[in-house]
Amino acid sequence: MSAHLGLPSYRDLLSRLAEDLGYTGDAFVELSSDFPALTEFYRLEKKSLDSLLHGMRRAWDVPDDVLRESRVYSLLVELEFPLIYTTNYDHLLERAFALRGRRFNKVVTARDIAEIDAGLPTIVKLHGDLDDPGSLVIAETDYFRRLALEEPLDVKLLADALGRPMLFVGYSFADVSLRLLLYRMRSVWRASGDALLQPRSYIFMSRPNAAEERVLESWGIVPLVGDHADENEALRSFLERLR
Repeated sequence: MSAHLGLPSYRDLLSRLAEDLGYTGDAFVELSSDFPALTEFYRLEKKSLDSLLHGMRRAWDVPDDVLRESRVYSLLVELEFPLIYTTNYDHLLERAFALRGRRFNKVVTARDIAEIDAGLPTIVKLHGDLDDPGSLVIAETDYFRRLALEEPLDVKLLADALGRPMLFVGYSFADVSLRLLLYRMRSVWRASGDALLQPRSYIFMSRPNAAEERVLESWGIVPLVGDHADENEALRSFLERLR
């Protein structure tokens, strides 16, 4: 979602972890292909994630004029979704709203849920916020804890998702958290005996994938495939047409 702003990729973040731990070349990446596992290793070795988080804050400090000119972020605001869940740790989405003079609820903790203004759009930071390191879901044990879907934000997500159509944008089908959520939603509706009443949801895919599309359709999720070879342009074009 933020790649067009020049933000670091997971590969770039791994390079930072490797450098901090004294690894060179591809030696660090060869330890595991899983970012949360390597982040867990880093936290155990360094006793904290402070250095990594400091690097993230610096790398994601996008100037206001650059963010204001981002068509993707402008469209996210203009589309006026009442509820947005994001797994991004940065503040770009919130800043995009603020730069355009739009008020909103920001939800990171259970306390925030209790203080939601129903008249405003709500941004839920499902995997935490950089300003609150204790809220971050970034290392392997964090993900394992959240797979139970019993944390306040997870319970809210399941409740919100059961009765509403959803649009997934910027998510990979390789994300086990996403697949588990979709599975749980489908299971709840089937157990109710009213599976046909489940609101139809959608996922934007930047390129076609027959296997993923078939599985998603079996879970009641309609794949919407981009029409551009460039992923960033495919996303912008999709949001433009949706608007």
